[in-house]
Amino acid sequence: MHIRNLTPHHIKLINQSTGEEVVLPPDPNGPARCVVSRVQVDQLLIRGVTIPIVKTIFGDVYNLPATVHGTRFIVSRPVAEALAGIRRDLLVPENLVRDEQGRIIGAGALAIYEPRER
Repeated sequence: MHIRNLTPHHIKLINQSTGEEVVLPPDPNGPARCVVSRVQVDQLLIRGVTIPIVKTIFGDVYNLPATVHGTRFIVSRPVAEALAGIRRDLLVPENLVRDEQGRIIGAGALAIYEPRER
C-alpha cells in the first residue's frame, strides 16, 4: 500500500502500543484543498454581544489526484467530509496524540469518512 500525504504538514503516525513512529512529509505536488464557505443562519445574544451562527458548506475539491489502485491519500478533514461516500481512498489523522503541555505531536490512527445516515 502506498500512502501520499496531501496536507501541507508533516504527519507523524504513532503506534501507541509499540511506540513506533513514522513521519510522512507533504506531497511535493501540494495539498488537496476544499472550497469552504460559511452562511449565517442565525445569531445569539450572549452577555450583550451578538454572535453569528453559521452553516459550513464544503464545496469543490481541487488538487486531488484521481484514484490510484494501491494508493491511499491523507487529506484534511474538510476534503474528506466533502467527498464522504464518494472516495474510499481518503484518510484523515485521528486519535490525536498530545505531549505533556497538550500540544498535538502525532496521530494514533487514520480515519475514513462515511456519509451520515439521516
